[in-house]
Amino acid sequence: MAFTLLKPTGIDLSQTFAFTGSVTGAGGGITHADIWDLSSTQTVSSGTQTFTAWQRQTSRGRSPEGSAMTESSGVFTFPTTGKWFISANFYTNGYSSTHYSGILLRNGDDENIAINYNHAEGSSPNWQHSCVNVQTFFDVTDTTSNDNKLIFKTQSGGARTWAGNSANGDSCALFIRLMDT
Repeated sequence: MAFTLLKPTGIDLSQTFAFTGSVTGAGGGITHADIWDLSSTQTVSSGTQTFTAWQRQTSRGRSPEGSAMTESSGVFTFPTTGKWFISANFYTNGYSSTHYSGILLRNGDDENIAINYNHAEGSSPNWQHSCVNVQTFFDVTDTTSNDNKLIFKTQSGGARTWAGNSANGDSCALFIRLMDT
């Protein structure tokens, strides 16, 4: 089978065209990306507790981009305004009669932003392991306002051990600035 290319009539294909306008829209792409690990194991007997043992991850090819998030007593503050994507993964083990564990992502005013639960079965702490992941988009309009800060909390119906280790990223949170607000 043969194909023939047809040249459009009335168009000089030897001409060069130049764009002289301006581009508007979402912005210049990703300018900030940061990852934090739980630096040590955190055990919760039951109920709700804030994760407070965080460490910024800079090894194993996880170099941050742009200005760093800051964290104090489990409260994360964003370095700049914008629309951010947050993804956090937490590894847990431990037996409880209700077998559930959850992650609550709250702002500085203790209002829920995103929640996810996992249900694990098992009759021994050695058998009951699970991962809980929470993801959301977050519009940071003011870096100093409490409603623009983030806190990761755990909630469980019984004893849980949340894995933390600064060397392997068992439980970690990723922050990526996507665009201007």
